[in-house]
Amino acid sequence: MNFETIAENLKEKFGEQALSVNPAAKENYIVIQPQSLKQAMSYLRNDLKFDFLMSLTAVDLKGLEESGNFRMVYHLYSYENRSAAVLKTELPRDNPEIETVSDIWATANWHEREVFDLFGIRFNGHPDLRRIMLPDEWEGHPLRKDFVEKEGTFGISTVRENLIDTLKK
Repeated sequence: MNFETIAENLKEKFGEQALSVNPAAKENYIVIQPQSLKQAMSYLRNDLKFDFLMSLTAVDLKGLEESGNFRMVYHLYSYENRSAAVLKTELPRDNPEIETVSDIWATANWHEREVFDLFGIRFNGHPDLRRIMLPDEWEGHPLRKDFVEKEGTFGISTVRENLIDTLKK
């Protein structure tokens, strides 16, 4: 199944909710409205046989695009059809949340926890949404572009000496 067929199926099924298809980019992808993402993912899994969620992540668009939103990126693969699909959706910066897909693909569980931990994006309906990499006491989300690192965290300095000055000693 090629990209055009996947895009046509999503456009037919979701109409205006499948906003745009970008075949001119380095990587073909489909942009879909966040409120339709869960339905689109279920359709891709059950009807188009995308049985593997390769990855999901977020991108902080602050300073890159006028919106300054977060972009969720989902990479899917169908072993049966030997085809891949990429879906993207944007979330507002002030309250970034979206429905979980961990009930569609179990592997999303840890990917969503990582995005929650590092970007602060909430996944509604997630069975165990808690930090996965950072301590519970950690304040903030370090992959946000507006994250300000403290000079010392848990008694560990985050300021490094200049390597050249250190070698001169």
